[in-house]
Amino acid sequence: MTEANTCPYCLIEQFTDCDAYWRRWERRGLWTILIALLALGAVAVAHAAPVPVVWFVYDQSMIAPVATLAEKAPVTAVINPNNGPGSTRDAAYANAVDKWRKIKGIKLMAYVDLAIWKQDRLVAYKTPAQVRAEIAAYNSIYGITTSRDGIWYDDASLTSSAVQAFFAVATVSKLDVANPGEPVPAKQWLRKLPLRLCEFEDTLVVKSPQVTTPGAVWICFVTYNQIPAALTAGRKASVSMMGWEALERHHNGEFQRPPLWWKNLVNLNQ
Repeated sequence: MTEANTCPYCLIEQFTDCDAYWRRWERRGLWTILIALLALGAVAVAHAAPVPVVWFVYDQSMIAPVATLAEKAPVTAVINPNNGPGSTRDAAYANAVDKWRKIKGIKLMAYVDLAIWKQDRLVAYKTPAQVRAEIAAYNSIYGITTSRDGIWYDDASLTSSAVQAFFAVATVSKLDVANPGEPVPAKQWLRKLPLRLCEFEDTLVVKSPQVTTPGAVWICFVTYNQIPAALTAGRKASVSMMGWEALERHHNGEFQRPPLWWKNLVNLNQ
């Protein structure tokens, strides 16, 4: 046995045995610290994960940002060349679709409004035949398919018997989104369909964001300074993707041109 000493930590004599004891705890402590750091890192990565973007390409000026947005986050580009597919091929949209097909982070959807409007006044809802004709036109003109891409069904009113009649005969999937623009009750008929729901399309109240079900889609009208809080709210709500527009354009020409701060969104959403 070595010369007896006094350990300053535990006042136990026989220093050699005590030293081995503390070495074991030092190793355990290092492992504990390492595991804690790894866990904190995982939480930080999860918290900072980019939120998938849905980008409404309602005008040719909305085309250019898509590829840049996709450098930092997955993007779903909803194309709407002429309040629907239109009757002829728009070269700018066609070229964009061809380009986006080659970019892994970009998905495509076709925009179909289930409502019929006249000077901002709702006059009727489309028949199933009219909706199917628009989807067929997207396919023939731009190569959009329901099996590979998806349809953004806008104005999917929760109370319209015509909208309910359409979905009763439509073939839909998780590639599709129905947009009532409001939270959907748990037992509402729309929840029985195998598609995603846009449950929020409004001004985001940062202090008390909308409560929706996990997997919902949000469209947020925000100021530039609200973007970080909106991203945090979207992550907490487990949204499947978020759309963005400048607050001042709510009900005033939204999605006709990119917000002035769209490049800042690229930097913040990563």
